[in-house]
Amino acid sequence: MLILTLSTADGTVVMETMDSGNPDHEMINMYHLGGNEFVLTHYCAGNNQPIMRLVMDPRFWTTR
Repeated sequence: MLILTLSTADGTVVMETMDSGNPDHEMINMYHLGGNEFVLTHYCAGNNQPIMRLVMDPRFWTTR
């Protein structure tokens, strides 16, 4: 499997393309920040788009 990652939309989105060698099974992940969330949308060969969110909690932020 080949994975290609690039920054797009003026650096606001990371696009990850997963290529298995079969164009019918290519999948794409889009990563971006939305407010206090890190959002991943997976564009699946299974014809669905699950969205996953990592919510950042300021109680666990530290400075270094």
